[in-house]
Amino acid sequence: MNLEPFVSKLNEGYELVMGNRFKGEQKKDAMPFLHKYIGNPVLTFTGNLFFRTSIGDFHCGLRGFTKTAYEKMDLNSQGMEFASEIVVKASMLKLKITEVPTTVFAAGRTRKPHLRTFPDGWRHLRFLLLYSPKWLFLIPGVLLFFSGIVGLLLLLNSSSRIEYIRESTIILGVILFSFQFIVFYGLTKIFAVNHGLIPKGVNYSILFQYFNLERGLILGGVLTLFGSVLLYYGFVSDLKIESTLLFIFPAIIAIALGIQVILFSFFFSILGLVEKK
Repeated sequence: MNLEPFVSKLNEGYELVMGNRFKGEQKKDAMPFLHKYIGNPVLTFTGNLFFRTSIGDFHCGLRGFTKTAYEKMDLNSQGMEFASEIVVKASMLKLKITEVPTTVFAAGRTRKPHLRTFPDGWRHLRFLLLYSPKWLFLIPGVLLFFSGIVGLLLLLNSSSRIEYIRESTIILGVILFSFQFIVFYGLTKIFAVNHGLIPKGVNYSILFQYFNLERGLILGGVLTLFGSVLLYYGFVSDLKIESTLLFIFPAIIAIALGIQVILFSFFFSILGLVEKK
């Protein structure tokens, strides 16, 4: 085993040096087919996408790191996802990362391997998802939310009462459901950072400067009041049923979002007490 490339890169100032089995020589039967062509490429692509890395082999077991980097990463995983945690936390902490080619040999063992293809692959994927609230909650929530808003705006021009009632009900559910994704992102991010699960990003504290309890209550109150006015007008007006529905569904959305913003603001502020302390 040639460790000189790892030591050389560490001496150059890199804090984490990863082996790359795909750039080095691969001996016959060194990697199972599923691991080589499906599992590792998929997990590596996911890890690079979520954490903005450019690692070619996310799960090579041969790697080197400095003592300072090890202390910064504060590693906690107890299973196979330990390999992913090293790369994830190193990328979050902006450590200097590089790769060197690594030769892969067949295991040559007579016992059954400890690595379980599907259970351990899921453990790695689960870890990547849990450590990336942005991709788990925020991005799907934002996409769904704006899709629902666009759908509602297009539906306002519908001339069919039945079509409006049926489709606006679906859109109503999509908007409220997607907003829950966004709320979960904010709460999960704060909880994870305050409990040391995720390293604190450079812009983390700025979040509390732009959003606080008072601003959240004002925003939630305005949405709730706006929705209440629309709802009242929709019920007391002498408009036709088609025109009345144009007020009721947006009113329900505004009231529901307003109440959620108010509740989120209180929970957000409670979690933020740890940050202020």
